[in-house]
Amino acid sequence: MDTDELIQRAERELAEGNRSARKTLDRVRAHFVEQRDAEGLEGLLVLADRLDDGGDLAYTIRQNLKGLSRQPEGQRSPTDTPSSLEQTAGITLFLVVTGCWLLGVVSAELDWIAYSDVFVLAATVLSIASVVLTGYLGRIQHALWVGWIPGAAMMAIGFAMSPDPGGDETGGALIFIGGLVLFGWAVFFFPLIALGVYLRRRRDRRPTAASPYRALDGL
Repeated sequence: MDTDELIQRAERELAEGNRSARKTLDRVRAHFVEQRDAEGLEGLLVLADRLDDGGDLAYTIRQNLKGLSRQPEGQRSPTDTPSSLEQTAGITLFLVVTGCWLLGVVSAELDWIAYSDVFVLAATVLSIASVVLTGYLGRIQHALWVGWIPGAAMMAIGFAMSPDPGGDETGGALIFIGGLVLFGWAVFFFPLIALGVYLRRRRDRRPTAASPYRALDGL
């Protein structure tokens, strides 16, 4: 049940004289404190005054408001939305890793370098971590923006390496693998970027042991 539904429920309970209204309002209060929503707390205070005519719940809400107004700017909660610099860094990281992979597969296809299985495994693990980090620094929409690039670039390089159909098969592996990545990017990249976004949101919404939320929440 979201905040609006809880408020509507509390209003009904107030109108009916239901004692559960206090508990419902307190749940809304805790949510507003966590979100640092001073405007929401001020509106909730009106309902709390109706409930107990300036009783302990209204007092707690006033203390929350005072705490929010006194808290230094540097201690305020981070938001779910990353900054423009973070988003740019995330996309840049994805493109750099993509470039490294393209260089690696091209050099392997042309027999310039023979990579060991251990090296390929390590590179794969690091690449997975980098894609998660792209989501952590960015937004879920970035999967739609950049997910198609590795596959399309790999196929383009593969076709450029084998200009004569039916002739030299150099580049055939790039075309095949690039096609899989291009048409299956949602399977390869979207879950990893979504995981990074989820981890960031979880971090931003979870107060630490020293978090000012605990003091503000009246716990």
